[in-house]
Amino acid sequence: SATVSWTTNESSTSVVQYGTSATALTSTATGSAGTSHAVTLAGLTPSSRYYYRVTSADAAANSTTSPTTTGAAATYVPTVTPVTQTTAADFGSGTLTGSYISQNSDGEVTQAPTLGVEFDGTTLPTGWTSTVIATGGTTGVSGGKATLSGTRIFSTATAASPKSLEVSAVMPKNGRVGFGNSSQSVYAALSTNSQGQVVALARDGLFSNSATVISGVNAALPHRYRVDWVSTTQVAFSIDGVQVSTATFWRSSSLVVVLQDSTTDATPLVVDWLRVSPFAASGTYQSAVVDAGATVGWDTLAFTGTLPAGTTRTIQVRSGDTPTPTSPGTPWTGWTTVASSGASIARSSRYLQYQILMTSTGSRFTSSTTDSVQMVFHVL
Repeated sequence: SATVSWTTNESSTSVVQYGTSATALTSTATGSAGTSHAVTLAGLTPSSRYYYRVTSADAAANSTTSPTTTGAAATYVPTVTPVTQTTAADFGSGTLTGSYISQNSDGEVTQAPTLGVEFDGTTLPTGWTSTVIATGGTTGVSGGKATLSGTRIFSTATAASPKSLEVSAVMPKNGRVGFGNSSQSVYAALSTNSQGQVVALARDGLFSNSATVISGVNAALPHRYRVDWVSTTQVAFSIDGVQVSTATFWRSSSLVVVLQDSTTDATPLVVDWLRVSPFAASGTYQSAVVDAGATVGWDTLAFTGTLPAGTTRTIQVRSGDTPTPTSPGTPWTGWTTVASSGASIARSSRYLQYQILMTSTGSRFTSSTTDSVQMVFHVL
């Protein structure tokens, strides 16, 4: 809707003639008489330019029209807001092929990991087992996080080298995240001791049994803990994207992902999310069709995210004038590549759709991420 307001020097009627063509003001709206006039035009088409004239007549039927009928009609161009997709809910309406919507922050598009867990809901996801390892131990899931106190949870699916595990967690004391067997007689993990120090552990049950204290980490704060099982003889440990230690680790297969808190004190292990790589070699995310409400001029498409070494990301757009994409040509175009973030996508249409094409090479321990996509348009 829109409201047209004007004043007159004596009490008079309120009439607005309007339409989407400057030469065809085919709709009429009226208001009450007075000297201050405000008429609401309802049921307008979104993202559309409107033209209008106002007319007031006094009790003697003397009338005035503005703008005059010999001149151009007044123009109303609504303010429009760019279409922005940045949350998991925004991206959730799209189609995933070898891709994944992570919740590292508010929502991102990545290639599909071997295993991705967001800890939504109120129970552990399928494929996970919880066991009590300290009297009174509990495992809880709520608010998108898992809280472990005196318990151990582990995946039922086994892993083989090479693999990578990344966990976002608060691990202040007596916690552990990494690979191992379910009893934890074999493990490659980052842990915290009873003083809250972070320790890199590697025990393969054969030759290696190392524990390296990592200084300068406040484990009472959230961190991204990462264990890269890079080969059948080595593991590497990283915190917040920085490698902090490596160790010999003679294992090739039959390990699971293990998270544990060994005591029931006041400092539980709180896990926000976890990812196990390798990521899919390629992935495609195709957005839902974006509807501007009317034919508009699409200007630019901007995006944010990360592009680690060994990964690629290409964003493409297509547009049309029907709600459902058709073969290239009328009424939809084919896919065209967006040259860079913020680049022009100049086109006129009511509907727009984008897709993200991603690839990874090598060990595929990383994936590109797309955190947000913004499409700017203007009213024609």
